[in-house]
Amino acid sequence: MKVPPGRYEVTALPPTGFSTRYLRRTIELRDARACFVADFSVRFDGRIKGVVRQSSGEPAERVAVEVMAADAVGKAGNIQTLRASTDAGGSFEFVEVPPGRYVVGVDLTPRMNADVIFPTTFHPGTMDATLATVVQLDGGQQRELEPMTLPPARRSYRLTGRVVFEDGSPAPGAFISLADGGATWRQVAAGIKPESDGTFSFVVHEGRSYLARASYWDEAQRKQIGGAVGPFVVTGEMGPLKVVLSEAR
Repeated sequence: MKVPPGRYEVTALPPTGFSTRYLRRTIELRDARACFVADFSVRFDGRIKGVVRQSSGEPAERVAVEVMAADAVGKAGNIQTLRASTDAGGSFEFVEVPPGRYVVGVDLTPRMNADVIFPTTFHPGTMDATLATVVQLDGGQQRELEPMTLPPARRSYRLTGRVVFEDGSPAPGAFISLADGGATWRQVAAGIKPESDGTFSFVVHEGRSYLARASYWDEAQRKQIGGAVGPFVVTGEMGPLKVVLSEAR
């Protein structure tokens, strides 16, 4: 079929069960002899939706909900999850979920710079992974879960400390960050520079494990030095940390 020059909208219409997102493209034919090839990829439109409530029964707004492969529960390493945030009514929905077996929950994996953290909770509202709801999705299935009630959020604290050199003098030019104490390769708080007296502070959460790690580039000697404290579990009785920078031995 001959198509006159001009701008056109090309839309791919997938079979039932596949997502219709990203299947429209604008093309331009500059003359009657021009041609255009448009490639599209389709994804299964599996969906999982539900509602999250606070322990008080009120909707849990702006809570990060995760979907994880069921066979990844309890495993170490870089576990991949899908993440969605609840709306004002506590509702969430995951779209374009491929076929598989999944669990749904809150704080299944550590998050970066999280202000509010809950105990790891699986749908239907349990901290026991063996009691988690397993959601089976075939191609393009949609599942609506029963409401899930969360336990109270972990209490937050202000963790303070100092970064110093081996002689005890402050190291304001250092960088310090927090890593997950259970998987120390995973950073959970962005690196910051201490104050001029070497002091620093982070928001941390009760019951969570952290590793404080500092580094400093010694320009005079052209070498990197560092120090770490932990892993440690946060309690309400924690005092300030002291991270001492030294050469690797």
